Amino acid sequence: MQAGSGTEDFIDFFCKHKIVIADAADAVGVEVNDHFVPDIEPLGVMVHGFGGQRDARHVAKRGDEVFACEFAVELAVHDVPPLCFAQELLHLRIGKFFRGHDGIPLGSDNRGKKHYAAQAARQQQRRFSSKGLYRAYWFFIERAQEFDYRRGFLCRKNARCAPVRNRKTENDVKKKIRTIQYGVGPIGASVARLMREKQAIEIIGAIDTDPAKIGRDLGEIAGATDAPWGVKISSQAKDVLEQAADVVIHSTSSFLPKVMDQLLMCLEAESCVVSTCEELSYPFRTYPELSANLDAAAKDWGVALVGTGVNPGFVMDKLVVTLAAVSQRIEHAKAMRVVDAAKRRLSLQKKIGAGMTVEEFRGQAAAGVIKHVGLPESVAMVADSLNLPVEQITETIEPKIATERVRTEYLTVEPGQAAGVHQIARGTSKDGKELVYLELQLYVGAKDPADTISLTGQPNISLVIPGGSPGDIATASVIVNSIPAILDAPAGLRTSRDLPIGFLSPNAKP
Repeated sequence: MQAGSGTEDFIDFFCKHKIVIADAADAVGVEVNDHFVPDIEPLGVMVHGFGGQRDARHVAKRGDEVFACEFAVELAVHDVPPLCFAQELLHLRIGKFFRGHDGIPLGSDNRGKKHYAAQAARQQQRRFSSKGLYRAYWFFIERAQEFDYRRGFLCRKNARCAPVRNRKTENDVKKKIRTIQYGVGPIGASVARLMREKQAIEIIGAIDTDPAKIGRDLGEIAGATDAPWGVKISSQAKDVLEQAADVVIHSTSSFLPKVMDQLLMCLEAESCVVSTCEELSYPFRTYPELSANLDAAAKDWGVALVGTGVNPGFVMDKLVVTLAAVSQRIEHAKAMRVVDAAKRRLSLQKKIGAGMTVEEFRGQAAAGVIKHVGLPESVAMVADSLNLPVEQITETIEPKIATERVRTEYLTVEPGQAAGVHQIARGTSKDGKELVYLELQLYVGAKDPADTISLTGQPNISLVIPGGSPGDIATASVIVNSIPAILDAPAGLRTSRDLPIGFLSPNAKP
């Protein structure tokens, strides 16, 4: 919607300004400048102050800065000129942009509700330059019904914020998904390379604290064949996040307490987050207070975050829950994953204790250093999703002993040494009955690797993936394929079971 130079005259009864309603392919481009606007319902306006968000649900609603009325202005346009989509314009609610709206109280707290365009937006101080100038802003027309995220103003949900200025064609409205890579270790590098292949994604920044990486090109550090990319790695997370990315890909640590400050900083930058932090995959039982803090912060800033990957995030939780869709009753859920770590990165082989003596392994396991992180979180997700009354979650970690010499690209494991981990997590009921069983054998030289899922109930169901999901490749794939889903999710802390993750094709349009 465009208007003249006056910021306060939104509806012009004297035809001095131009009102244009337009968006993507399904939009309506109708000029209403020669008709009086009749039948105004009880006067009210809605304030929308957007600063680049792709999804209107990811807009914070804060009473100290945004005002929204219960009843918006409704225009009757039955007598609009007979252009192609006139009837699509019936019952419009108009949002009006104000440059000054601080301190106006909000009527109610909608935390937890979906952030559609009807909900007003918060503009934070970082949106202003040092000279007091505004960056490019956006404002909205909202129909009484909901919108579609990618297709403009249709009768669907999730309106996409599109720039008002110079909107002439569909291509002007669409923009690439702007991402920042936070953490450029082996997984972060793999994710960055995959994002680079996607036409819909643009990497605008990278963060890492390794002195050997700071100041270098992301493409070079990621080992990309088309490097350099023109994206420099910086240790100044706050400065990089100021670029207002749509999504931050976060891959720095497996442990939630260690990354809380990083995650909160990303949320404060009003960016959605997809993280490889295993303990973030389903943290509600292990870290209820941290979970609540993250959920509240995400809703305050109007964004969504999720912890995901191949395991946890897919094989031993989301896939189990998805397979249960063909069941009528579930009594017991079991997942077993056998992985040959000889084909994985050095950091993983060290993480599982490959090459250690049994005594060294047990000591490191007792200290919490040697283990695969995330099995208890997967048990909790499966139990809650299938409504199994799990009261207690237990976990055991034992070394997988090599019976023969195993050589990998990085190390050699002798017979009698630890080749990796044999880890089991169980979810039991109050009376001790086992309801969920997850077993992970992750070691170098594993025979017959596979992912196996078994559901006991009505009917009994089993699924076997010969060879198993391909480790690091699958992790990067799940992370990147989750990007559209997290942009389309309601604000707050989400899990992989909440997201309809699909395949993001390399040539998918923005």
